[in-house]
Amino acid sequence: MPFDSNGKYSLPPIYKATTGEKVLAEQHNIPFEDVAQALSQCLKRDGSTPAIRNLSMSGFLITDLGDAKNPGDAVSKKLLDASVPIGEIKVFPTDTPPQGWLLCYGQAVSRTTYAALFGVLGTRYGAGDGGSTFNVPDLRGRVVIGRDDMGGPAANRITAAGSGINGAVLGAAGGAENVAINTAQMPWHNHGGGTGGAGGHDHEFSLIGMSDSDHANNPTLGANNQTRVWTRRTSWAPDHAHAIGGEGGGQAHLNVQPSIILNFIIRTGV
Repeated sequence: MPFDSNGKYSLPPIYKATTGEKVLAEQHNIPFEDVAQALSQCLKRDGSTPAIRNLSMSGFLITDLGDAKNPGDAVSKKLLDASVPIGEIKVFPTDTPPQGWLLCYGQAVSRTTYAALFGVLGTRYGAGDGGSTFNVPDLRGRVVIGRDDMGGPAANRITAAGSGINGAVLGAAGGAENVAINTAQMPWHNHGGGTGGAGGHDHEFSLIGMSDSDHANNPTLGANNQTRVWTRRTSWAPDHAHAIGGEGGGQAHLNVQPSIILNFIIRTGV
């Protein structure tokens, strides 16, 4: 079958009939049979003849595809682009984002070059220079939390009063790597302490017109109506205070869950 390497068909080089000459079957059936074989290798425009091998497009495009319906159908670029919407954010494990994506570090980018992305984000994450640029979300050192009132009433899991982050506002940010607690945040507790009986002491006082005797020998200490200075113990354990020392360095405590560091990228479409 005379197809060349580029798929071009040529009739086989055989005898050709001339006017008035008798047509012989052995001369003219061969090319007709060759044409029939050649046609059987062609794809019909109505799709009734399927391909039997892979088709190389040699860098050319298949254009004007319809919308895919079945799992084995070819997909147009329009449908492929729609499967990953502009503005979608994904995690990415390397430093260089793929074509059509940008890293999310809060940078200002062109409103003209990234017009489709600007149409989605607007200036919610920053107005750039206020005219020709806008900012993409800044996800450096941050985790993402679902919007608290997503889809309807707020769940009140992330609130400005509780966390300092308004969970009902897209783009709201907050939180800290570490936190220094104050007394109000500590649980209520007691401090115990003990004292001994070493606080006993003496007091001196004077009595007039009294007499007393030595407890051991019973002598009279002196005449009546004389001033006497006596010493007597008033208590073995009078009231007194003991200081209880404190502990702690006043440093902030770690406020980070177990984590792994990856990049965030956002779909731009260009």
